[in-house]
Amino acid sequence: MKNRLPALLCLLAALVLECLPGAAIMRFAAGPDSPVFESVPYFSMLALGYAYFAPVAAGLCTLAGTVAAYIAWQRSQAAKAVRVSLALSAAALILSAITVLTPGRLTLRVFLIPLLLFLSCVWQISCLRRQN
Repeated sequence: MKNRLPALLCLLAALVLECLPGAAIMRFAAGPDSPVFESVPYFSMLALGYAYFAPVAAGLCTLAGTVAAYIAWQRSQAAKAVRVSLALSAAALILSAITVLTPGRLTLRVFLIPLLLFLSCVWQISCLRRQN
């Protein structure tokens, strides 16, 4: 159980950062040469309204992966829950990488979320290898 705790903590930290403003940066055009940047949390309806689905989908995958990681942490033999959490964390990692690749102002938080998701995936893979 203890060897799964860092993966859960990484997911929880990523989830907290996703809920804070400034997790995703949206770029608007006020004119031809003057972009306007708006920082929003991953769960913002503003992002959905402008058809920017990657942050919302990444946030939902992180939330579901955190729940699966918590179930895996509570049970002693939970390889299936670890696999589900790994798949959801990998999906969240890919979707949150899209927010890094989107042109705009990049902050530390924008880079920290995919890094935490990557560390969680690596830790979960190591947990699965130890079980086998």
